Amino acid sequence: MFIKKGKIKDNIDFILYLMIREPCVKGIFYPSDKKIAERILANFFLKADLSEKLEGRSKVVICPHAGWEYSGQTTAYSIKALESTNCYIIISPNHTGIGEPISIFPAGKWKCLFGDVEIEQKIMREITNYLDIEEDHLAHIGEHAIEVIIPFLQYYKKKFKIVPITLAEHDLNMLEMLAEIIGRLINKGEKIGIIASSDFSHFVSEEFAKKRDFEAIEYIKKLDHRGFFEFVEKNDLSICGYLGITVAIRVAKNIGYKEAKVVQYTTSAEKTGDTHSVVAYSSIVFK
Repeated sequence: MFIKKGKIKDNIDFILYLMIREPCVKGIFYPSDKKIAERILANFFLKADLSEKLEGRSKVVICPHAGWEYSGQTTAYSIKALESTNCYIIISPNHTGIGEPISIFPAGKWKCLFGDVEIEQKIMREITNYLDIEEDHLAHIGEHAIEVIIPFLQYYKKKFKIVPITLAEHDLNMLEMLAEIIGRLINKGEKIGIIASSDFSHFVSEEFAKKRDFEAIEYIKKLDHRGFFEFVEKNDLSICGYLGITVAIRVAKNIGYKEAKVVQYTTSAEKTGDTHSVVAYSSIVFK
């Protein structure tokens, strides 16, 4: 059931609460069997060896969103570095081209591998009100880049709620406004973690991917969100979640972080053996 906000004034919160997002890549990007998934996740997190200075210490991370076979180990590093908290804002690219430029899922819940996850309505509405935008579900229906990450949170973290945001907004001022409100909420004491969901170079040689990705990553490490954004756009790089990364960099700076660390960088060639056409993945932790 999808009812546009404002059509029914009475009991609108209850009506919106019934809004449910069904999985779209379960059994494709990750296993549909919970026991198999648990074994895979246990192995990922066991191998994700982090120092005490990084494990569970960051409010802002970047992680990939490909099939678990290719990027799951890298994702585990980011989730393990992420602070345990009440709410995770997960920012993804819009691969489908459907929905609003800044698409924030309305009140309701997501059906996920290990049970339903609710939307954090208070945080969600603080953001939509500040940006003066409508809540939107359309961009999320067929978008995989948030869905594949949630089981990692369910497996490794305590009970939490989410604010899913899918971006196709290329106006840097709007991205900065989104980062501003998120940073302000964190600085006011809201217990929020930020995950920027992004793969890096797509379908280029491994040599080219590493060269261009690490040039872009230098801007991330320096917390230069504008330099990163402009470098990606100027060179037409295929970093699919660069809009969300731009927001994450700015949030990290707004809450007082000074640098970012690349915890793992890998490519699909590790699984396929094909170095001529790869997709690259990186775990980056702000600190």
